[in-house]
Amino acid sequence: IFTAYESLKAKIKESMFIIEQKSKEIENIQNGVKNPTDNYIQIEELKREISELTASVCQKESDIATLKELIERKEDVIIENNAKIEKNSKENSQLQAVHADKTKELDKIITEKQDIINNLKEKIENDQTKIYNAKSE
Repeated sequence: IFTAYESLKAKIKESMFIIEQKSKEIENIQNGVKNPTDNYIQIEELKREISELTASVCQKESDIATLKELIERKEDVIIENNAKIEKNSKENSQLQAVHADKTKELDKIITEKQDIINNLKEKIENDQTKIYNAKSE
C-alpha cells in the first residue's frame, strides 16, 4: 500500500509538471506571431490535454486519500492485535503458573494415596501371614 501511495504521489507530481509545461506552451502560443487559426487549434488541444491531466490528478489524489484511510485502518488493526497479543500472553503466563501449582498439588496427593495403598497392601500381607500362621498351628 505504501509503495502504491508513493507511486501515485510521484505520478501526481509528474502530472502537475506536465500541466505547468502545457500552460507555458499556451502562453507561448498566445504570445507568438503564428496564424491565429493554428494558435486557436493548438490552444484548444492544449486545453483538452490540461483538462485530462487535471482529471487524472484529481483521481490520483482520491486514490491517495483512499490509501491513507486504508493505512490508518490497518494501523488501528495492528494496534488492536498487539493489545490482544499482550493480554493473551499475560493470561497464558497466569494459566501456566496455576497449572504448575495444580500439578504440584496433584503430585502430592498421588504420592499420599500411593503411600496409603502401600501401607494397606503391607497390612493385608501381615494379616494374611497371621491367618496362615494361625491355621498352621
